[in-house]
Parts: sequence; C-alpha cells; structure tokens
Amino acid sequence: LWEKLEKRTRYSIKKGQKEGVEVISADIDEIAERFYHAYEDGMKLKSSNLKPAQFFDFVRKNFEQNKDYEIFVAIKDKEEIAYLLVFYYRKFTEYYMPAFVLNKKHLNGVSQLIWESMKNSIDRGMYYYNFGGTLKNQNSLYLFKRGWFAKDFHYNYYIFGDIQRINSVGINELKKHYPYFYVFSYDRIRV
Repeated sequence: LWEKLEKRTRYSIKKGQKEGVEVISADIDEIAERFYHAYEDGMKLKSSNLKPAQFFDFVRKNFEQNKDYEIFVAIKDKEEIAYLLVFYYRKFTEYYMPAFVLNKKHLNGVSQLIWESMKNSIDRGMYYYNFGGTLKNQNSLYLFKRGWFAKDFHYNYYIFGDIQRINSVGINELKKHYPYFYVFSYDRIRV
C-alpha cells in the first residue's frame, strides 16, 4: 500500500512521524467535545454546513464503538492535534469526519490518522477504504483523495420518491427536515 500512495502523501505521513506525532484510538465519551470544536472551527473557515453539536450523541446512541466505528486521535507532546471518525460496515471503512486544531495543521496529524486507520482497516480484514464522493468543482479534494490511491468509482443514487408530494412540500421544507442528507435531486423540484 505504501508504494501506491503518491509521493506527496508519503512525504506528509513521514513529516508527521518525524515531528513525533502519535496516533491512538480514543473513547467517544472522552473525546467528543474537543473533536467537535476542532471540526466546527475548520468548517466555519470553509463556510460549510455543520453537523449539529449533538452529532456525537447520535453516534453514541446508534452505533457501537470499535465495532461500527472508531475515533483516532493524533497527539503531539501530549496535546491532541487532529481527529478522525471512521465507520465500519461489512468490508468497508468509511472515512467520515476528519478535524484538526487549526494552529497545528502543519504537523500533518490528519495524514497520520488516515495512514494509521488504513493499516488498522487492513488488520480488521476490510477490503475497501471509502473516501466518499467528490463533486466536480472540488478539485483540491479530488487531488487529496487521489494521493491516497483512491480510485474513481462511478455510482448512481437510486431514489424513489413521490415527485408530486415533494413538489408540494418544496425545497426549503425538505432542507429544513433533512439538513445533512442527500434526499432528492433539487433540480427535479419546481420552486
């Protein structure tokens, strides 16, 4: 796997290792608040749609740690510098939610976390490490994923819905009730 990573990705991992960044698996109850604050700070910079503050409560309530998901933490000099939440399902590891302390980005904690979670996935017998979809306008994200030996995989969403009912409800009402989910292709809804 190491040889298949792009040179810049290997460099990023090595840099973190040289900086003395360590990776641990952490308990959600001990880490959730700090993880969420790092995530929130990063997403605000991107002007992106935040998951709610209760997100980790939902994870705790609906999934079993170390079976369905795992949280990895990068530590430098006893300080948490980055976090990564991955989900496990069948033979898939789903790269779900990374975050880092903004003034510690230069330590490449997220690269360390991805690398360690990939190795952990192999040890678990997982076959696929899924970085998720990338929109056509997300070129830098696409290049980042490609650096990890991610391969393009075309897939379709098959969503069966009552278009008349959805049209009567409207986009705003749909977004209000399902703010963090892909529910329906909005271009099919009349405004």
